[in-house]
Amino acid sequence: MIKNNIILEIEKLLNNKKILDYNILSDSFGINCLKIDTEDKERYIVKYYYKKDGSFNAIKSEADNIFFLNSHKFNFFPKIINNNNKFLIMSFIDNDNNLPIKTNDDLLGAIISLHSEGSNNYGFNFDTQIGGLKQSNSNSKNWAGFYRDKRLYYIFDLINKNQPMDKTI
Repeated sequence: MIKNNIILEIEKLLNNKKILDYNILSDSFGINCLKIDTEDKERYIVKYYYKKDGSFNAIKSEADNIFFLNSHKFNFFPKIINNNNKFLIMSFIDNDNNLPIKTNDDLLGAIISLHSEGSNNYGFNFDTQIGGLKQSNSNSKNWAGFYRDKRLYYIFDLINKNQPMDKTI
């Protein structure tokens, strides 16, 4: 059950559209993800913090990622309707639950398109996230060093803080 003040905050971010129904799609890292239906028969995805730990803001990071990806006109990603440090409201991408015939080719084409963008550096000008976890970014000229230091070591260190691995590993 979502608290009424949360519903009211979302409605305000949607220019006072009344929410008729909602479903919780996921709950992790102190973030709820909802699918909502509004009075004008629109559907949206809403992510919001119900409990925030630490200074990293995964909702802001996800918004930054979507803005970046949509600025490249890939047309694979939802549109951001509204966002702030607590809420991210996105367009709902409808799915009829039927597997498209060309799914594998479509996915491969999307991945190739995304990774065909050229750059002189690896990384972003903003931190990204994996789930609710921060992925630190800084520009690097060396792909192997970037991947080792910013992706593998980070996860390795998180794992070891919770359940240290044997020294031989």
